[in-house]
Amino acid sequence: MKVSLSGLITDARGILGNAIASKNKHGNYIKSYAVPAVSYAAQNQAVRTYYSRVIAAWKTLSQSGKADWALKAATYTFVNNLGNSYHPSGFQLFIFCNMNLFGSSHAIITTATNYVSTPVPEPSLDNPVISTNHFVLEGLNSFPSGYYLKMYTSEVVNQGLALAKLPTKLFAVYTNSIGSNYNMWTDWVKVLSSVPTANSIIQVEYQFVVAATGQASSYGAESDTIST
Repeated sequence: MKVSLSGLITDARGILGNAIASKNKHGNYIKSYAVPAVSYAAQNQAVRTYYSRVIAAWKTLSQSGKADWALKAATYTFVNNLGNSYHPSGFQLFIFCNMNLFGSSHAIITTATNYVSTPVPEPSLDNPVISTNHFVLEGLNSFPSGYYLKMYTSEVVNQGLALAKLPTKLFAVYTNSIGSNYNMWTDWVKVLSSVPTANSIIQVEYQFVVAATGQASSYGAESDTIST
């Protein structure tokens, strides 16, 4: 649920039932809220730690360096939760690009020189094959050098939740040096709360991130039933 407020209601914040009201610079909005069924505490802490490093890096930039990010930001369009388009600030673009690199071994990007407005293509991965101790996706190594492939997974669920959109968390960041038949099983199960079993279902999402700029593609997604 997403609602744009106007008229008699001019402001609303906080949680009421399964709805959360908030506001950004483009106005008020309400969206549905659900408590995740699994804990993401460890990864959330890692994200917060990395975010602190990114903020610290921004503070070390010169005024001209920050101005470069502002100029690049004017060429980029963000879309908020209500579907409204806007140009980010230089600070927002710096945070956005560097947070996209979370989980990789890449250094924090401090210069906007290489940033371009061309969209990053979505990864083309197909035909997940998942069984005990085996998890492969076609196309794992068929992407350009200079890209990271970020892989996200839901928790394993039963058939009844197959059609639901499940929350996901990062489980691996790959470069194109991995083989086309790379077995992701070990990387995958280490972030799950339980070992997958036959006939249960998972959802995976993936995106490209350009190493030099931190620009990211939209997400691709696959779901599959685990075989025996």
